[in-house]
Amino acid sequence: MLGDKIKPRSTKPVMLITASLPIATSFYTKNRGLLIQLHMQCEGHPIMAIIDTGSQLNIVSKSICESKILRPVDNRQKISIADANGGQGKLEGMVDNVPLNCGEVATTANLYVGMHIPFELLLGRPWQQGNFVSIDER
Repeated sequence: MLGDKIKPRSTKPVMLITASLPIATSFYTKNRGLLIQLHMQCEGHPIMAIIDTGSQLNIVSKSICESKILRPVDNRQKISIADANGGQGKLEGMVDNVPLNCGEVATTANLYVGMHIPFELLLGRPWQQGNFVSIDER
């Protein structure tokens, strides 16, 4: 095994095929925390999502739900939430099994609907675990 590891390797560049739009990007927030953004699609409609590894819910804004997801909201699934800063909020209901594509990768999510949220779509631990998403920090 050691012999295989120390053998010289070819240094030819590898050709990569990339899409015209980036699938994932990251940016720093005001408090310098890094968030990961994904360009997602729901039945052909583009949605900008953020991945939050600390969230126990997947949350979509009501305006995106009404204009791009176009699926019925189960209003019996209302819940109260607390954010990381100690604020309180209410989610109006849930949309089951929403198809979300990230490039050619098809995923699904149960999305809770929020009125006054500062993002289009937040993908939390349920989406990450249900779709076997792992994040390697470098």
